[in-house]
Amino acid sequence: MKKLIIFGAGDLARLVSFYIEELNETKIIAYSVDDKYYTSETYLGKPLIPYSRIKRYAGTLNTPPLLVTIGYADMKARETIFKRIKNDGFTTTNFIGSKLAKTCKLGTNNIILPNVQIEPFTEIGDNNIFWNGSHVCHDASINSHNFFAANSLIGGNVIIKNGCFIAFNSTVIQNVTVEDDTLLGAGAVLTESNKKNRKYLGCPAKEVGKNTRGIKL
Repeated sequence: MKKLIIFGAGDLARLVSFYIEELNETKIIAYSVDDKYYTSETYLGKPLIPYSRIKRYAGTLNTPPLLVTIGYADMKARETIFKRIKNDGFTTTNFIGSKLAKTCKLGTNNIILPNVQIEPFTEIGDNNIFWNGSHVCHDASINSHNFFAANSLIGGNVIIKNGCFIAFNSTVIQNVTVEDDTLLGAGAVLTESNKKNRKYLGCPAKEVGKNTRGIKL
């Protein structure tokens, strides 16, 4: 059985841990958090270890991969932590709770919850979260550090760049490019390529202001 260390001790870590244990294919041996968030010796019945203590083992033989489970509430923090862990020399892995087409190209540290549909010939980068019920159509290209909420729909041949937040029941129609740091609000329908660092609401979606990543959503 494969072994895994989970970075994070919040709601997303608890949820992903539930699904990992339900699949019974990977053993979680420990959790880790940055030292300033270390308040207990255990989490969910497993050891909780300050990151400074496990950092010395990065890249060494038999060190299990890490899975970053920092949630969507602070998108910039999630990206920063993922990059730091990679730069420190750790291997990261994916959690895949849904069946993917063999033609799907997948990076690392992606969290794909159950009941996600990702169609053939898609390309997915690193550190994305796909919530239950989200759907990515054929030939889409998803870059990195994005979040796809429940029942969001990404059309065929769409390009999603980096750091985008696609909210509940929102849609990006086919052949559209979604620029960096886009926030598409709940139920919105994006019908054309957009500007980066912007918020969009409505059907069809209209720009309503700037999106400053790094603040909590």
